[in-house]
Amino acid sequence: MTTEKEYKKYVKKELWTKFKKHCEANSLDFYGCGCVLTAHLVMEDLMQHEPDREVRAKKVTPKEAWASAMEQTPYHSGFSAGCTAQIIIHFSPRGEEFKKWWNEYNGGTGEEEGVINPAILTIDTHKKEVKK
Repeated sequence: MTTEKEYKKYVKKELWTKFKKHCEANSLDFYGCGCVLTAHLVMEDLMQHEPDREVRAKKVTPKEAWASAMEQTPYHSGFSAGCTAQIIIHFSPRGEEFKKWWNEYNGGTGEEEGVINPAILTIDTHKKEVKK
């Protein structure tokens, strides 16, 4: 079981209080709890290499951290996966790195301002020339 002291290492220091409130508010049902649990697993893996950790490990990539968490919590819908990604991106010190990988993994360029949620349909509103 990970302690609060250990979790603090996985969260941006300035967002710790907000992170705790977010986890408490979103752990009241199985759906939200699944997102929070998976985010915790990914954030923990992403920070395993940090110098203040007791065990130094190789730096885990966002892809590796996500794959490991999916093995432990495999029952995510596209929407819950997107919600989980939002938690990681907002609260993890490596959130921006995760966001780049996540958006590329979900068909983006990695340079998007927002976070791609694989369950949200995007409609292209640009007019395209119709070939005759």
